[in-house]
Amino acid sequence: MLPFAVIIVACAAGIVNDREPDNVPIIFFGDSLTLGWLASGEDREFASILRSRLADNGAIGSRRVISALGGMYVDLLISQEVGRRPRSLIIVELGAHSVIEDPNLNDRTFRIGYGAMLDCLRGSGARVVVATVPWLGWDAGGGARLYERGELFSRVIMEEAQLRDMPVADIWSAMRDRPELLGADALHPNDAGHVVLADTFWPAIQRGLGQPHGDFHYSCDYDRVLRERDVR
Repeated sequence: MLPFAVIIVACAAGIVNDREPDNVPIIFFGDSLTLGWLASGEDREFASILRSRLADNGAIGSRRVISALGGMYVDLLISQEVGRRPRSLIIVELGAHSVIEDPNLNDRTFRIGYGAMLDCLRGSGARVVVATVPWLGWDAGGGARLYERGELFSRVIMEEAQLRDMPVADIWSAMRDRPELLGADALHPNDAGHVVLADTFWPAIQRGLGQPHGDFHYSCDYDRVLRERDVR
């Protein structure tokens, strides 16, 4: 599996594992889970499992865009580049770093930032499928603050996606309180966890594939989110 240093480079550069599809461009936009951390092999990663299933729907290549550090503000910044690839299917798995790395980030600011990110992605005319926050072994007892923030931010993600008629994969509910789905670090999913992620994403992706592409009207209000950060 790739070393941690590579994740940092991927966060700065944006794209790893770049392969051009013959038909529907598929973009996986996520963090270390999307990168496949702790899966026993590339074919066991949820993105690879989904890529195999998507091949039957005319998509035989994909990109992975990794936003591995920095939380919502870095996610939104990188989304501006993702949003410049029109008529894609974008599969979003983000939010955990906002839960962990920015304890002062409240749900109102997260809502504004996450909604702006979805608008950035949709402005390319892409079809967008989003996931709630993954459960990363947080305990409702001893780790209650992270658990509560994960649940709260997941609810925000669902509401913002539904406002835009974007399909949602509720990976929070699918993995929550199931430590048998986590690997040796008790944080990232093991092979069984990656299967659960893929199975949870798949109905939402099928719905996304059935939606029409939008028109290209690229817009990304990153400055508004920065202003919100400055005044909170």
